[in-house]
Parts: sequence; structure tokens; C-alpha cells
Amino acid sequence: MRRKIKRRPWVPSPPPKSRDLETDKFYVSPPWRKIRKAILRDEPACRVCKIYDQIPRVATILDHFRPRRLWPELEMAVSNLMPICDYHHAQKTGLEAKAPTREKWEKIVLPKYKKCDHGNNDN
Repeated sequence: MRRKIKRRPWVPSPPPKSRDLETDKFYVSPPWRKIRKAILRDEPACRVCKIYDQIPRVATILDHFRPRRLWPELEMAVSNLMPICDYHHAQKTGLEAKAPTREKWEKIVLPKYKKCDHGNNDN
């Protein structure tokens, strides 16, 4: 008979899959943490859920509407940040994986999420 192994709650789970070092530095920087905390406090529900008249889920992620890898100049622009739930973040990230350039992002991702944009019309 096999012995059942108990999980030990005091043993930390492995860290999540890491991004590149520069990205990690950005997401732990004091300015990012401060702005993230303030925006999620002021807008705690997922913006995508609200805009599409779904039951709003709790926003756990502060997402860059226009991704940092394509628009690095907008990384701290409040108008480019949106509170989003895990579900919609996964959907948006999946679409963004198919859009390696700004032009493709505007054709693939923007049509679905245009209502969530807070006025970033610069390319």
C-alpha cells in the first residue's frame, strides 16, 4: 500500500515563471508598486468586466493597456494602466502573443479592448 504524502504548508511553493531581469526590476520598483496600489484601491473591479456588462470580478492585476514591450514610453502613464481580473488578463495576453508589432497589436487586440482605452491615441 502506498503511503500518502502530506503537503507541508510551511514549505513555500516554487516561484512563478520569471520574466526577464529588466521586467522583474520594473515590477518590483517602488514607483510601480505605489501606482499599482493606488489604482487598484481606487478601481477595485475589472474594467473589462464592467465595460462589457459582466458581473465584475475583483481586479488583481494592473495591466498595461498598450504593452510595455511595444510602447515602453507609456509604462508609467496612468492613462495606459487598467485594473483587470485574472480571466481577462489571460485572454488579453493570449491575443497579445499573436501581435509582435504595434501594427499587428492594433489589428488584433485593439478592436476587442478599444472601449477600455483611456485616451492613448499616440502610436
